[in-house]
Amino acid sequence: MLHEPSYNISVVQNSLSNTLLKDGESVFVRVVEQNKDGSYTASFAGNRFIVRSLSPLTIGSSFKARLTLENSSLKLIPLADNPPIPSFSQTEAGFLSRIGLIPDAVSLRMMQFFQQLNIKINLPLAQKARSISSAFPGKEKEAAEAFLFLSDRGIEGTEELISLLLRYAHSGTVLNKKEEEILSYINHKKGANRHWVILPFSDLNNPAHTASKTCSLEGVVKILINTELKKTEKLVIECDTAVKKYFFVLQLYSFSNIQTKKVLSYCTLPGLTNGETRFFSEQLKKMLGDDIADEVQYDQSLVEDGIFCRNLELSFFQGSV
Repeated sequence: MLHEPSYNISVVQNSLSNTLLKDGESVFVRVVEQNKDGSYTASFAGNRFIVRSLSPLTIGSSFKARLTLENSSLKLIPLADNPPIPSFSQTEAGFLSRIGLIPDAVSLRMMQFFQQLNIKINLPLAQKARSISSAFPGKEKEAAEAFLFLSDRGIEGTEELISLLLRYAHSGTVLNKKEEEILSYINHKKGANRHWVILPFSDLNNPAHTASKTCSLEGVVKILINTELKKTEKLVIECDTAVKKYFFVLQLYSFSNIQTKKVLSYCTLPGLTNGETRFFSEQLKKMLGDDIADEVQYDQSLVEDGIFCRNLELSFFQGSV
């Protein structure tokens, strides 16, 4: 249990974002990095902020917190049943160290990528991915992931291509003709048997939305296809409107060769109240039916940075040979 004042985390609003934050609002926080002046960069409410904490924070940790305004200072109060916890366990940290990687969030993301595609861990490639990711401050994990994604398809992961891929992979992106051709080429290049396809979309040219941009919609669909079994294993949708962002992840979980479960996770920005969450979850379940989703759940952590590997747990073999 967390007892105040174990964590006294102050938010410097004017640091990296002009996002409007509300007193009493609950947010999902992830600690991104520690800065040279002792402050931390934290990601929440769909943006990044500089925060200061009286107690040390673990890089890569995540927790749910309540925003509180005290004497004109905005603070993050971690909820008592959800304190900051490391994003990887001692088992994961030990594994990363044993294979020669720094046990941090970048290495964890790369291992998640290898495991998701069910491909052999390539240490020289991982080290190269880490090296080039340093050219993307604040986006190192996503840049390393993008580099590995391109390399899996036999494409050189240049800084230019990685930058474009980081734009492709999130909502609110409008592509020009050249960029569309590049993305089409990337999508069609064959890599591992698990194959990601990225499809940005926009209806800005819809005549119905010409007069009012509040109805406009931009986003991206990401599809994970098992080309060997010829089935879709995961579907990710991110979309922006003028008033809200929406995130959906439909994933197929296999418990055995014959038993599977389809789980739809979703969230919005700004977030939903508990009452709204219950209502929308019930409506989505009714609308989709059992053929599409066996379970519907609200998960605010989906707003966090990540191209493909959101909320992916690593699994390890425990034993001896």
